[in-house]
Amino acid sequence: MNLDQLATIIGAVVGPLAGAVAAYYAIRQDLAVLRVRIDSHDQSLVHALKRADNAHERIDDVLSKR
Repeated sequence: MNLDQLATIIGAVVGPLAGAVAAYYAIRQDLAVLRVRIDSHDQSLVHALKRADNAHERIDDVLSKR
């Protein structure tokens, strides 16, 4: 095996490997962003449920005073 063949083999392996590593890190980054968005969404749902519970309690108080 001469130097040209070795360079061709290395080039054929390193290119796709570098692409795979880049894709892996891009996917990890996207997943991290999605986790943050999911956490934010969960928190907003919790707040909305608390507001709804408070509204129902106020409605029940008004109705019970009639």
